[in-house]
Order: sequence, then C-alpha cells, then structure tokens
Amino acid sequence: MRVRALTALAAMAVLATLAAACASIPESTPVKVVDENRGVAQEPTVGAPPAGLDELSVVRRFVEAGVSHTDSHKSARSYLTAEAAKTWNDADEISIVEDQFDTSPMDQSAPDADRRRKVVLRTRQLGRLNQEGVFRSDRREVPYDITLTKEGGEWRIAKPPAGLLLRITDFRSTYRVVDLPYVDATSNVLVKDRRWILNRPASALPGRVVGLLLGDPSPDLTGAVINELRGARLLTNVAQAADNVLTVNLTGLQQLNETQRELAAAQLARGVGEVVDQPVRILVDGDVLTPRQPQWRREDVKRFEPSFEVPADLPALVVADGRVVQIGSDLPVDGSWLPNVVSVGQSTDSRKFAVVAAEPGGQRLWVGPAGALKPVPLLAPTLSKPNWRRGRGEVWVVAGGDRVVSVLAGDDVPVVQPVDASELTRQGRVTALRLSRDGVWVAAIVNNTLVLGSVVGSGTGLSIRNVHTLAPPNPTQMVDVDFLGSDVVVAATASRDTPVYEVSIDAQSWRPFDTSNLTPPISGIAAVSGRPVLVADQYGVWSALTAASVWQSTRRGANAVPVYPG
Repeated sequence: MRVRALTALAAMAVLATLAAACASIPESTPVKVVDENRGVAQEPTVGAPPAGLDELSVVRRFVEAGVSHTDSHKSARSYLTAEAAKTWNDADEISIVEDQFDTSPMDQSAPDADRRRKVVLRTRQLGRLNQEGVFRSDRREVPYDITLTKEGGEWRIAKPPAGLLLRITDFRSTYRVVDLPYVDATSNVLVKDRRWILNRPASALPGRVVGLLLGDPSPDLTGAVINELRGARLLTNVAQAADNVLTVNLTGLQQLNETQRELAAAQLARGVGEVVDQPVRILVDGDVLTPRQPQWRREDVKRFEPSFEVPADLPALVVADGRVVQIGSDLPVDGSWLPNVVSVGQSTDSRKFAVVAAEPGGQRLWVGPAGALKPVPLLAPTLSKPNWRRGRGEVWVVAGGDRVVSVLAGDDVPVVQPVDASELTRQGRVTALRLSRDGVWVAAIVNNTLVLGSVVGSGTGLSIRNVHTLAPPNPTQMVDVDFLGSDVVVAATASRDTPVYEVSIDAQSWRPFDTSNLTPPISGIAAVSGRPVLVADQYGVWSALTAASVWQSTRRGANAVPVYPG
C-alpha cells in the first residue's frame, strides 16, 4: 500500500492531553513545521450559543462546534446542559460523518414538550477515529436520538452522543496524517503505521508524534512489527535546545544493542521528520542514544527504509495468449517458457520468475530463472497471480480460492509452506492477493470485497492477521488489487462508473481514476511506485500516471494479465 501524500488526523482530546502532559513543545518554541497540512492554520472561532435557538438548531450547532478542539471542546459543551457538560466524554472515539446531515423533531405533542424534547439526528458515518489516532472505515447510516431540556430558558442537550461527531470537512481541516515508523519484525526495515493527529498548535506536533511512538503500533500491525522504543518515557517535554536542535529526553529504555539503538533513533527521526524539518538529538538518562551519531535528520534514516521502486530498465510484463511478453515492446521474455501460461510474477532483481501454467487437472506453479523453471508440488483448480515477498525468496499464491501458500524458491527443490490465512478465508473465496513491497501488508479480494491484513511470523509459522474490510464509498464488487506504495493500494472494480480507485491504507480516501478510454469491466490491475498504473479491460492494457490522467493504450488484445516485478 503506497499513497504518497494524503492529509492527516489523530485522536483529539487524548492526543491533546498527551501533548500537554508529557510530550508537547512549549508554544513559544520556534520549530520549522513541514507544510503538508491541508487544513487551516488557526483554531476556528466558534462563539457562544445565541439566545432563542430552537431545538433543531441547537443540535446542528452542537455538531458544527466540534471543529473547535480548545478547552476540551468548550464550544460544543456550551450546547449541553450544565450536568451533561460535566459528564460528556469527548475523549471517546470520534465519529467522522458527512458534511450534510438532517435533524427532525420527535414527541412535540408530549405533555412535557414545553420543557423536554427529542431530536433525531440522521447522518452517514464515514469512519471512526480512536484515541491513538487510528482511523477505521465504517460507512453506514447512523441515527442519533438526542434529548434536550430547557435550562435558563434555552434549549440545551441533556443526552448527547457518546464522543464527538465531526464533519469530514472539519476533520480534514483540524487533523493531519502522520506515518509512524515501526520496525519489521523479520528485518531491520521501517514500516509505516498511519495515524491522524490534531494539527494545532504547530509547536506541539513533534511532541504528539513522539508520544504516539512511545506507545504500541496500531492493531493493524500487531505481531507484524516491533517497537524499539517500547518501555521508554519522556523525562522532559520535546523541546528545541539552545543550539536549535530538537531534543527528545528519554528514560526507561531496555538494554539495546548498537543496531537496536540506531533503529530506535531512526524511528524518532523519521517520525518527527513527518512534522518538522529539524535535526533531532535523542538522550537516554542524559546520555546520547547513539554516540557515533549524536544528531539525526530524516535523510539519515534512508538506509532503514525499504525501496518500493522497480529499476527503470526492468519493464512490466503481460501474459496474453499463453505467452509472457514485455509491456511496450511486446518482445517475449528471454528463456524457454511453458505453454499455456496463465499469470506470472518476477522478482525485483529480475533474476527469477514464478509462473502459473495450465495443464491437465488444473494449474501448476513453476519457479526459478527463465529457462530453468522448476515445477512446484502445487496443483489446484486455480492459482492466483504469484507475488514475490521482498528480500525473502518467497512466492505467495492462493490455491483454489481457499488456501494461501508460501513457496521457498531457493536453488534446491521448491518447498511449499502453508500460510495460516483463516482470517481471510472464513470471509469467503480469495480471488486475488498481493503483498506490499516491504513484505508486511497484505491486500486481497475476498468474496468480491477489498480487505487488508498484515504478515505475522516467519518460516513455517507464517500467518495473515489483523484482517479488516476497506469499504468503498458506494457498494461495488471488487475485482483486483495491487500496492502503489506502502500506504496506498489501487483497486479494480466491476463498476462502469468507477472502475479503478486509489485507496489510502486506512480507507479514509477513495480517489476514483478518470474513465476516459477504458471499456469496463476491468479484469486486472498492476501497480508499483514511480510507474504508471496498468489495467486490463475488454480490449487491452491501459496505463495512467495518476488518477486524473487519461488512460493511454499500452497493448491491444483481450484477456491480458499485467504485472510489475515484485
């Protein structure tokens, strides 16, 4: 999943408390903020409730006042009764809703209607934001029954919804996204964990990021990543020292070896680098965490970040008419190929292939260099498009729609290892499965639905865990998926109106591609960072650099299967 830049957001009250309690920067501290925020720079001004509001207006203004997060949502609380204002839990999960919502009265003829009334607030919920800044897509119609009473001659809400209701426009203007770095449990590589944080005041952003980094990864990555900062806590606020270096002063870190110390420093430098452009000094009980490198900048972390780009001289491939050819030139790939090829996968170093070919009795997987492919003891009615897992010599496929396997494709006989994918398969038939190019995330089409999970374990103990659905804005059948980046996927659908989407890894953003020149339905999709997205329709393979680009013909011919290395 690799989106390059989407905006950000994170749990309001809890993060504000976190920043104030132990991880914020004094607001007078000058920091150079990275300008990636699409929202407003200043806290919106929301005045006190005007006199004489009817009950419907009170409810509407209560929702609208959620845009102001100061003083524990003082503006929103001003529309509550005195008692409700004391007990309302604004630190509960935040419901992100559409901008437009309806309010309608209830029980206006009740005997006590002059002092007590009910209003139904109807809205479409888009998702929920928890206290750790994790957004979870949850699209559904939600009615709220809200009770109001007269207090001091004015209508006020006596029973508000649990937690804040925040309109999507207000959410985007007051929160920003950050990608927190954790460490792949099986390699020294940083993995992005998407969160949303309150974007004001700017001086508090580094402290909020550090506060989150000292906590656990999101549930989406449980078991798939580790946190070298686990157990640490802040001794002082994150603040700029006299030499203009941002200082993170920690204690409580467990004993770390040199590599672990560098990874911990990389986590902090990469995370803080999401919001400020400044060097970072990391102290543990007064001593520099990495004596050989006392200061870290975002660019110092590159050696711990996986590469998602395919070498420029390595062309995309397409399977058509049982043959494997290069996209663009239409030249066959060098080597002796099997007949009746169904799909193919190429390792990112271009040296090895995984080929699915039809034969009597079903489809078989072959792996190895071109011209020296070895048969894998894996025959099934169907095999999904094979996928190489980064840096591990593993090929992943779905056999028969209900069994995920990993094939060790070394120099010896290929070895088939089962992957515990019960969280996937219990939801239905798996028709497509792709691994992110950092080898941690899994995107799949299960029962015509797009789902996301993560890879946990290694060797014979591989499993797909933390599976959840990414729901599109409008119900539609999903057909195929691939990773465009570590935080973005592209998905092909059965819809003629929106055949291709670019989707953020948390499903907060669904961006439809232009449909010009396409002839749906789409049968397949391929993507990789820095290259055009490829799709196959009824007449051939088409490419587009961005969601706004017009699709360009890349190869004519039906029943094509495009693929990028990886």
